[in-house]
Amino acid sequence: MEKVFYRFLSLALGYGLIIGGFIIIGESLEIRIRTLDIIVICIYFTLFSKLMIFPRVNLNDSVHKEIGMLGIHLASLIMCSMLALGFMVYGILYMLAFKYQLLGQLAIFMVLIMGHVAALQSGEKIQHIHDKEQINVSGKNTLSREIDGLSEDVSSIKDIDISTKLRLRSIQEDIRYIVPSTNNDAKSLDNQLIQLTINLRSVLRNYSNNDVIIEGIERIETVLSKRKKY
Repeated sequence: MEKVFYRFLSLALGYGLIIGGFIIIGESLEIRIRTLDIIVICIYFTLFSKLMIFPRVNLNDSVHKEIGMLGIHLASLIMCSMLALGFMVYGILYMLAFKYQLLGQLAIFMVLIMGHVAALQSGEKIQHIHDKEQINVSGKNTLSREIDGLSEDVSSIKDIDISTKLRLRSIQEDIRYIVPSTNNDAKSLDNQLIQLTINLRSVLRNYSNNDVIIEGIERIETVLSKRKKY
């Protein structure tokens, strides 16, 4: 609560200094120009305050798309604020008419908006990539979970051949080092592996024949050998 109070106090003091400064120092300016300059300065002060006093980055967000957006947003904000301030000083020194100053500031503000749109698009792209990666990783996690379950199922069967257990351990190790892929063929093979594992576990609930287990493992190994190429 105390932090929020000081944030809003900083904003209030900033606005007060801007408005008071223009009223005292800029009293010789035309009222319309003075009002325009106050609005422009307050807009850029608000945008900078939003970045510094109210940070955009949420460190608890696994996507961190704000970090990707921040570079574009900050670059466009710094550039446009410098242009706006420079144009404001130029207008005061050379006594440009209000309509020209208004058009100039609107043009600069339009560039700022375009920069903000570009930052939003960058954030959407980061979100899209993150979502695809999460889908790929979830597929691998599902496969690993099913293989671990299969290994436990086989281990619970009495008199299981030791070579069968070793083959399952080898499959577990190979799956551990599989890299999630966006390739459609790789995704298809992942789904095949998951389905084969689920089917074999289903068979084991009714049968404990070693030959049945070996046949299922061989199918998994065949598909896994293809998947390792991606």
